Amino acid sequence: MLVVKPPFSESMFAAFTPQDIKVESLTDDQRADLNRLKEWLHGRCAQARLERDRAERREKAEAAQAEHEAMQPSLFDF
Repeated sequence: MLVVKPPFSESMFAAFTPQDIKVESLTDDQRADLNRLKEWLHGRCAQARLERDRAERREKAEAAQAEHEAMQPSLFDF
């Protein structure tokens, strides 16, 4: 199960949460929904990171290919 810690302390969060909407505990359904949301967010971040890495590798390969073609003239002109 994925557990994500907030970038702030619980006491800091409590200081900014209005008392009329403050929730002390979650139901099992709410907790399941929250965990699904966290898993979905983690998956989206991981997918974006992978796509960014693939794009960087593709750009490096294309640059290397272009440099190789520029340094080595073609043998035949069509």
